[in-house]
Amino acid sequence: MKQFNAKAMILFFTLSMALFTADIEAKNNALDTSDTFHIYLVRHAEKDTEGYPNSKNPPLTKCGNTRAERLASMLANTAIQTIYSTEYLRTQRNSSSYGDKQNLPITSYNPRELTAFATRSSRNRNRTGGRA
Repeated sequence: MKQFNAKAMILFFTLSMALFTADIEAKNNALDTSDTFHIYLVRHAEKDTEGYPNSKNPPLTKCGNTRAERLASMLANTAIQTIYSTEYLRTQRNSSSYGDKQNLPITSYNPRELTAFATRSSRNRNRTGGRA
């Protein structure tokens, strides 16, 4: 009987150590989420090409404004910390629907200088601890 208890105890401790070691290994291999971040790319809503047929910078349509507001509501509980937008009326309006509600300024960038924008964004991310 004592031999059975000794074997059971050895088996119990062996399994316990295996599980404990596996748990430590899993924690060591877990992703470090402190340096991860999310990028939300949003295209502007419908632009008013009928009301401004010759304009290179038309505003949003009524439907486009409604969609911009809906997007702001959908993102309301998202921890966005920086908003980038081109200076076009339609993209500024789309961005400001969220930015105004969250008291976030909109940082403009030139869509023809994407390399410079990417470099600047990366530097900003590094300065803010990965929260750009």
